[in-house]
Amino acid sequence: MVRTKNNVNISNKKRAMLANKSGADIYIRIHGDSSGSRGVKGASIFYPSARNPYVSRLSRSSKRLSKKLLNAYCKKTGIKKRGCSGRDDLTGTNWSKIPVTLIECGFLSNPSEDRKLQNKSFQKKMAVGMANGVDAYFGY
Repeated sequence: MVRTKNNVNISNKKRAMLANKSGADIYIRIHGDSSGSRGVKGASIFYPSARNPYVSRLSRSSKRLSKKLLNAYCKKTGIKKRGCSGRDDLTGTNWSKIPVTLIECGFLSNPSEDRKLQNKSFQKKMAVGMANGVDAYFGY
């Protein structure tokens, strides 16, 4: 866990470097999404593509992690699955040395989804869904 409060001055590069040094086997970045349209909803995931100029060697394992994580997360929470995409412009990804994924858990700009994301019992479902995805990635 890189941070436990909101008011933290730490760059995405530094977060990746902390993940690298942590001894962890994977690096999961957890975010809330936003859109100019209040009706957009769902969860999506980003991972480094095979064309990534910095961490292409992580693409295959990161993509596999991303798929397992998103499938389990959406199954547990019932959130719409928006899909997995390769993305190569994320600093927190490009400095990683271990398989990395960024999950957008839902849209804060969607009032209904925002309320869900703030609900403690729903947050438990989110955590269990992500844990199930990690277990699936490692074959448990």
